[in-house]
Amino acid sequence: MFKDFRKTFGRQAIQDVAQEELYEAEKALLAAQTKLEYAQANVDAHAARVARLKKFTANSVEVQNDAQ
Repeated sequence: MFKDFRKTFGRQAIQDVAQEELYEAEKALLAAQTKLEYAQANVDAHAARVARLKKFTANSVEVQNDAQ
């Protein structure tokens, strides 16, 4: 009974605290990596969009010049 009381209200062992902190750090790393992947996909999509629009506008200018 006293053992349960100490477990509930006593200080945690340093190893246990370190394990919990490691777990939280790994979770934070995974979350950051997920955000990085999302951001990279967003950058890639916008870069492709810009390239597509530049190509389209360059072709449109050539067509307009040929029509005049």
